[in-house]
Amino acid sequence: MSRLIAVAVSKGDIVLLEREEGGPRLPRTVERVHNGTPHLGAVRWDLAGGGTVDLEALEPVEVVTYG
Repeated sequence: MSRLIAVAVSKGDIVLLEREEGGPRLPRTVERVHNGTPHLGAVRWDLAGGGTVDLEALEPVEVVTYG
């Protein structure tokens, strides 16, 4: 497992995300990456099984495996 900034995560990577703030972190697969969405300096991920996540581009995230 490694720690990367959100903008360095690619399609197929598995990341640990909190389902709710303060809750357990669960592995989720990134299906698509939208850089600059919803605003410049942000990243939006479409996740396998549905859902999206919006992060600031430089926000650190835990990557379990690389796609």
